[in-house]
Amino acid sequence: MASAAVQCPQCGSTLLYRDGLRYYNSGEAVQRWLCRSCGYRFTDPEQQKRHRTLFYNNPPKRELRHFCDTENLNAHQKRILVEAAKAIEQREAGATEAKQADIKGKIIEFLWSLEKNGRSPVTIKNYRKFLNGLLRHGLNLLDPEEVKGYIAKAKWNVSSKITAVRKFNVWFRWLKIPWEAPRYTPESSIPFIPTETELDQLIASVGKKTAAYLQLLKETGARAGEISKLTWMDIDFEKRTIRIKPEKGSLPRILPLSTKAIEMLNN
Repeated sequence: MASAAVQCPQCGSTLLYRDGLRYYNSGEAVQRWLCRSCGYRFTDPEQQKRHRTLFYNNPPKRELRHFCDTENLNAHQKRILVEAAKAIEQREAGATEAKQADIKGKIIEFLWSLEKNGRSPVTIKNYRKFLNGLLRHGLNLLDPEEVKGYIAKAKWNVSSKITAVRKFNVWFRWLKIPWEAPRYTPESSIPFIPTETELDQLIASVGKKTAAYLQLLKETGARAGEISKLTWMDIDFEKRTIRIKPEKGSLPRILPLSTKAIEMLNN
Protein backbone atom coordinates (compact mmCIF):
# COMPACT_ATOMS: atom_id res chain seq x y z
CA MET A 1 0.00 0.00 0.00
CA ALA A 2 1.22 3.49 -0.74
CA SER A 3 2.35 5.98 1.86
CA ALA A 4 -0.01 8.71 3.00
CA ALA A 5 2.03 11.30 1.06
CA VAL A 6 0.63 10.12 -2.29
CA GLN A 7 -3.03 10.87 -3.05
CA CYS A 8 -5.24 9.95 -5.98
CA PRO A 9 -5.68 13.10 -8.14
CA GLN A 10 -9.14 11.82 -9.09
CA CYS A 11 -10.81 11.28 -5.70
CA GLY A 12 -8.15 12.25 -3.13
CA SER A 13 -7.97 8.77 -1.59
CA THR A 14 -4.72 7.52 -0.05
CA LEU A 15 -5.74 3.86 -0.39
CA LEU A 16 -3.47 2.92 -3.27
CA TYR A 17 -1.81 -0.10 -4.86
CA ARG A 18 1.62 0.01 -6.50
CA ASP A 19 0.93 -0.56 -10.22
CA GLY A 20 4.36 -1.19 -11.68
CA LEU A 21 6.98 1.21 -13.02
CA ARG A 22 6.82 3.58 -15.94
CA TYR A 23 10.00 4.09 -17.98
CA TYR A 24 10.57 7.39 -19.73
CA ASN A 25 12.78 7.99 -22.76
CA SER A 26 15.38 9.49 -20.45
CA GLY A 27 15.81 6.07 -18.82
CA GLU A 28 14.23 7.21 -15.54
CA ALA A 29 11.73 4.85 -13.90
CA VAL A 30 8.87 6.25 -11.82
CA GLN A 31 6.25 4.50 -9.70
CA ARG A 32 2.73 4.05 -11.06
CA TRP A 33 -0.25 3.89 -8.66
CA LEU A 34 -3.74 2.34 -8.80
CA CYS A 35 -6.46 3.90 -6.63
CA ARG A 36 -8.39 1.29 -4.65
CA SER A 37 -11.35 3.64 -4.29
CA CYS A 38 -12.07 4.78 -7.86
CA GLY A 39 -9.80 2.58 -10.00
CA TYR A 40 -7.84 5.53 -11.47
CA ARG A 41 -4.21 4.87 -12.48
CA PHE A 42 -1.67 7.66 -12.25
CA THR A 43 1.91 8.76 -11.64
CA ASP A 44 2.84 10.86 -8.62
CA PRO A 45 2.60 14.49 -9.87
CA GLU A 46 5.86 15.39 -8.09
CA GLN A 47 7.70 12.64 -9.95
CA GLN A 48 6.13 13.75 -13.23
CA LYS A 49 7.27 17.32 -12.60
CA ARG A 50 10.85 16.23 -11.91
CA HIS A 51 10.86 14.08 -15.04
CA ARG A 52 9.51 16.87 -17.26
CA THR A 53 12.29 19.16 -16.05
CA LEU A 54 14.87 16.50 -16.81
CA PHE A 55 13.31 15.65 -20.17
CA TYR A 56 13.06 19.14 -21.57
CA ASN A 57 16.43 20.26 -20.24
CA ASN A 58 18.19 17.10 -21.42
CA PRO A 59 16.25 15.53 -24.31
CA PRO A 60 17.56 12.03 -25.10
CA LYS A 61 19.79 11.94 -28.16
CA ARG A 62 18.28 8.73 -29.52
CA GLU A 63 14.79 10.21 -29.49
CA LEU A 64 14.14 13.94 -30.02
CA ARG A 65 17.58 14.99 -31.26
CA HIS A 66 17.60 12.10 -33.67
CA PHE A 67 14.81 13.83 -35.59
CA CYS A 68 15.55 17.50 -35.03
CA ASP A 69 17.64 20.00 -33.14
CA THR A 70 15.28 21.11 -30.36
CA GLU A 71 17.46 24.12 -29.54
CA ASN A 72 16.61 25.67 -32.93
CA LEU A 73 12.84 25.09 -32.73
CA ASN A 74 10.60 28.15 -32.70
CA ALA A 75 7.89 28.66 -30.06
CA HIS A 76 5.16 27.10 -32.21
CA GLN A 77 7.21 23.98 -32.92
CA LYS A 78 8.10 23.57 -29.25
CA ARG A 79 4.43 23.88 -28.31
CA ILE A 80 3.53 21.12 -30.80
CA LEU A 81 6.28 18.95 -29.32
CA VAL A 82 4.97 19.48 -25.78
CA GLU A 83 1.40 18.69 -26.85
CA ALA A 84 2.58 15.51 -28.58
CA ALA A 85 4.41 14.41 -25.44
CA LYS A 86 1.29 15.03 -23.35
CA ALA A 87 -0.85 13.04 -25.79
CA ILE A 88 1.55 10.09 -25.59
CA GLU A 89 1.53 10.30 -21.80
CA GLN A 90 -2.26 10.27 -21.67
CA ARG A 91 -2.40 7.31 -24.04
CA GLU A 92 0.04 5.34 -21.88
CA ALA A 93 -1.67 6.23 -18.62
CA GLY A 94 -4.29 3.47 -18.91
CA ALA A 95 -8.01 3.90 -18.32
CA THR A 96 -9.08 7.51 -18.51
CA GLU A 97 -11.69 9.15 -16.32
CA ALA A 98 -14.22 9.18 -19.15
CA LYS A 99 -13.69 5.50 -19.89
CA GLN A 100 -14.02 4.54 -16.23
CA ALA A 101 -17.22 6.56 -15.93
CA ASP A 102 -18.62 4.94 -19.07
CA ILE A 103 -18.00 1.42 -17.75
CA LYS A 104 -19.45 2.30 -14.33
CA GLY A 105 -22.56 3.61 -16.05
CA LYS A 106 -22.93 0.40 -18.05
CA ILE A 107 -22.58 -1.66 -14.87
CA ILE A 108 -25.45 0.29 -13.29
CA GLU A 109 -27.62 -0.25 -16.39
CA PHE A 110 -26.73 -3.95 -16.41
CA LEU A 111 -27.67 -4.40 -12.75
CA TRP A 112 -30.97 -2.61 -13.34
CA SER A 113 -31.61 -4.97 -16.26
CA LEU A 114 -31.06 -7.96 -13.97
CA GLU A 115 -33.49 -6.53 -11.44
CA LYS A 116 -36.15 -5.89 -14.10
CA ASN A 117 -35.78 -9.50 -15.24
CA GLY A 118 -36.49 -10.84 -11.78
CA ARG A 119 -33.00 -11.84 -10.67
CA SER A 120 -32.66 -12.18 -6.91
CA PRO A 121 -31.06 -9.43 -4.78
CA VAL A 122 -28.27 -11.87 -3.86
CA THR A 123 -27.48 -12.50 -7.53
CA ILE A 124 -27.46 -8.77 -8.32
CA LYS A 125 -25.21 -8.10 -5.34
CA ASN A 126 -22.77 -10.78 -6.51
CA TYR A 127 -22.60 -9.27 -10.02
CA ARG A 128 -22.08 -5.77 -8.58
CA LYS A 129 -19.25 -6.92 -6.32
CA PHE A 130 -17.64 -8.98 -9.10
CA LEU A 131 -17.68 -6.33 -11.85
CA ASN A 132 -16.78 -3.33 -9.68
CA GLY A 133 -13.95 -5.29 -8.07
CA LEU A 134 -12.38 -6.06 -11.46
CA LEU A 135 -12.91 -2.47 -12.61
CA ARG A 136 -11.03 -1.18 -9.54
CA HIS A 137 -8.11 -3.38 -10.55
CA GLY A 138 -7.94 -1.61 -13.91
CA LEU A 139 -9.53 -4.32 -16.10
CA ASN A 140 -11.24 -3.04 -19.25
CA LEU A 141 -14.60 -4.79 -18.96
CA LEU A 142 -15.50 -3.84 -22.54
CA ASP A 143 -12.59 -5.78 -24.08
CA PRO A 144 -13.26 -9.55 -24.31
CA GLU A 145 -9.64 -10.40 -25.10
CA GLU A 146 -8.33 -8.45 -22.12
CA VAL A 147 -10.91 -10.16 -19.92
CA LYS A 148 -9.87 -13.62 -21.15
CA GLY A 149 -6.22 -12.80 -20.50
CA TYR A 150 -7.03 -11.62 -16.99
CA ILE A 151 -8.95 -14.80 -16.17
CA ALA A 152 -6.15 -16.97 -17.57
CA LYS A 153 -3.50 -15.26 -15.41
CA ALA A 154 -5.64 -14.95 -12.28
CA LYS A 155 -4.56 -17.11 -9.36
CA TRP A 156 -8.03 -18.61 -9.03
CA ASN A 157 -8.99 -22.26 -8.85
CA VAL A 158 -10.79 -23.79 -11.83
CA SER A 159 -14.22 -23.50 -10.18
CA SER A 160 -13.74 -19.75 -9.66
CA LYS A 161 -12.66 -19.31 -13.29
CA ILE A 162 -15.73 -21.21 -14.51
CA THR A 163 -17.95 -18.99 -12.34
CA ALA A 164 -16.25 -15.86 -13.73
CA VAL A 165 -16.76 -17.06 -17.32
CA ARG A 166 -20.47 -17.64 -16.65
CA LYS A 167 -20.83 -14.12 -15.27
CA PHE A 168 -19.07 -12.66 -18.31
CA ASN A 169 -21.33 -14.71 -20.61
CA VAL A 170 -24.28 -12.76 -19.19
CA TRP A 171 -22.37 -9.44 -19.17
CA PHE A 172 -21.18 -9.54 -22.79
CA ARG A 173 -24.51 -10.90 -24.04
CA TRP A 174 -26.22 -7.88 -22.46
CA LEU A 175 -23.62 -5.56 -24.03
CA LYS A 176 -24.09 -7.28 -27.42
CA ILE A 177 -20.31 -7.65 -27.67
CA PRO A 178 -19.06 -10.84 -29.38
CA TRP A 179 -17.31 -13.03 -26.82
CA GLU A 180 -15.77 -16.45 -27.33
CA ALA A 181 -15.83 -17.80 -23.80
CA PRO A 182 -12.76 -19.72 -22.63
CA ARG A 183 -13.39 -23.31 -21.60
CA TYR A 184 -12.21 -24.72 -18.30
CA THR A 185 -12.70 -28.33 -17.26
CA PRO A 186 -14.08 -28.76 -13.73
CA GLU A 187 -11.74 -30.50 -11.33
CA SER A 188 -13.05 -33.77 -9.94
CA SER A 189 -12.31 -34.20 -6.27
CA ILE A 190 -13.79 -35.88 -3.24
CA PRO A 191 -15.29 -33.20 -0.96
CA PHE A 192 -14.00 -32.93 2.58
CA ILE A 193 -16.71 -33.87 5.08
CA PRO A 194 -15.80 -33.02 8.69
CA THR A 195 -16.94 -35.25 11.51
CA GLU A 196 -19.55 -34.04 13.97
CA THR A 197 -16.84 -33.82 16.63
CA GLU A 198 -14.79 -31.52 14.40
CA LEU A 199 -17.84 -29.34 13.74
CA ASP A 200 -18.57 -29.09 17.47
CA GLN A 201 -14.94 -28.13 18.15
CA LEU A 202 -15.15 -25.39 15.51
CA ILE A 203 -18.40 -24.04 16.95
CA ALA A 204 -16.94 -24.04 20.47
CA SER A 205 -13.88 -22.05 19.34
CA VAL A 206 -15.70 -18.95 18.04
CA GLY A 207 -17.77 -16.14 19.56
CA LYS A 208 -21.41 -16.52 20.61
CA LYS A 209 -22.94 -14.90 17.52
CA THR A 210 -20.84 -16.89 15.06
CA ALA A 211 -21.35 -20.06 17.10
CA ALA A 212 -25.15 -19.71 16.87
CA TYR A 213 -24.87 -19.10 13.12
CA LEU A 214 -22.73 -22.21 12.61
CA GLN A 215 -25.00 -24.31 14.83
CA LEU A 216 -28.00 -23.41 12.66
CA LEU A 217 -26.04 -24.31 9.52
CA LYS A 218 -25.11 -27.65 11.04
CA GLU A 219 -28.61 -28.58 12.19
CA THR A 220 -30.64 -27.35 9.22
CA GLY A 221 -28.33 -27.90 6.25
CA ALA A 222 -29.60 -24.57 4.89
CA ARG A 223 -27.60 -22.28 2.65
CA ALA A 224 -25.49 -19.59 4.30
CA GLY A 225 -27.63 -16.93 2.60
CA GLU A 226 -30.82 -18.50 3.94
CA ILE A 227 -29.51 -18.42 7.51
CA SER A 228 -28.28 -14.84 7.07
CA LYS A 229 -31.80 -13.67 6.08
CA LEU A 230 -33.51 -15.14 9.16
CA THR A 231 -35.49 -12.88 11.48
CA TRP A 232 -36.77 -13.55 14.99
CA MET A 233 -40.23 -14.09 13.46
CA ASP A 234 -38.86 -17.16 11.67
CA ILE A 235 -38.06 -18.94 14.93
CA ASP A 236 -40.69 -20.60 17.13
CA PHE A 237 -39.05 -20.97 20.53
CA GLU A 238 -41.97 -22.90 22.02
CA LYS A 239 -42.18 -25.52 19.26
CA ARG A 240 -38.40 -25.37 18.68
CA THR A 241 -38.76 -24.93 14.93
CA ILE A 242 -37.28 -22.61 12.34
CA ARG A 243 -38.82 -21.40 9.06
CA ILE A 244 -36.33 -21.27 6.19
CA LYS A 245 -37.04 -18.83 3.37
CA PRO A 246 -36.01 -20.21 -0.04
CA GLU A 247 -32.99 -19.04 -2.02
CA LYS A 248 -31.87 -19.93 -5.56
CA GLY A 249 -34.87 -22.06 -6.43
CA SER A 250 -35.03 -24.10 -3.22
CA LEU A 251 -38.31 -24.62 -1.34
CA PRO A 252 -39.53 -22.99 1.90
CA ARG A 253 -39.42 -25.38 4.82
CA ILE A 254 -39.94 -25.66 8.56
CA LEU A 255 -37.26 -27.62 10.41
CA PRO A 256 -36.82 -28.72 14.03
CA LEU A 257 -34.11 -27.27 16.27
CA SER A 258 -32.30 -28.85 19.17
CA THR A 259 -32.46 -27.53 22.72
CA LYS A 260 -28.80 -26.54 22.32
CA ALA A 261 -29.56 -24.34 19.30
CA ILE A 262 -32.48 -22.66 21.09
CA GLU A 263 -30.28 -21.92 24.10
CA MET A 264 -27.57 -20.45 21.88
CA LEU A 265 -30.12 -18.17 20.20
CA ASN A 266 -31.47 -17.03 23.56
CA ASN A 267 -27.99 -16.14 24.74
